[in-house]
Amino acid sequence: MDYITADYFGHGYYTLYRDTLLPRQQTEAECAFILKIIRPKKGRRWLDLPCAYGRHLFSLAGLEPKLQLHGADINLVYMSEPELQDCATRTCCSMQRLPYRNGSFDVLLNLLNSFGYDPPQKGGDDKQSRPFLNILHEFNRVLKTGGYLVLDLPNRRPMIRLAREQPVIHYCVDQYEAIETFIWEASRQSIINSTVWKWPGGCETGHYTLRLFTPGQIRNLLGRCGFTIDHLSGDFSGSEFDPWNSDRMLIITRKQGQS
Repeated sequence: MDYITADYFGHGYYTLYRDTLLPRQQTEAECAFILKIIRPKKGRRWLDLPCAYGRHLFSLAGLEPKLQLHGADINLVYMSEPELQDCATRTCCSMQRLPYRNGSFDVLLNLLNSFGYDPPQKGGDDKQSRPFLNILHEFNRVLKTGGYLVLDLPNRRPMIRLAREQPVIHYCVDQYEAIETFIWEASRQSIINSTVWKWPGGCETGHYTLRLFTPGQIRNLLGRCGFTIDHLSGDFSGSEFDPWNSDRMLIITRKQGQS
């Protein structure tokens, strides 16, 4: 797994993001926006993949207690989070092969830059896209006809601009310190990240390779896998998507057909 180290989502990442960088209020606002767009019925089955330590599942359980929530992640430590155990059924798996029957879910959430971590392939754009097509086909398979897929992706142009203008980001929170280095690799259309986390008595390092998609590329991939785009915005407030300046590319799609 040279494209993302297994320890990237370790103690340093967990502590900084859970306790500080992704506050509960932000997560609740994101979930409220998704619920406003999708308007779920009682008992609808939702899958958060990858769910990490379950921050979106916690908020969804509070906002819509009638939902049947399921979380999946490849990280066994995150899957043992006590609060996650109380609000959702949990499964340890990879996005590349989902252990669910066809048409199991009404909604599949793929949030916070979770799409694009597969190892980039050498060759033309179609060959580079093959791993992502495989994942989208799996998403399509486990969704019911008319079901929703929510993709929360980084917006490519601002992300490349940031990597070029500010290739090193250094921030400190309480006793924790993080140093992130970003490199844009055009041949793989990917951002290469290396991170060092430090705290009193401890230090971790990790890295990842994240493919960045243009709006046209992701629209093409979704269409080839049986999805149509219902909603596109630049953030979780519903602002109009600007390919030059929006931080996010928030896409809500539906599996083609009638529900």
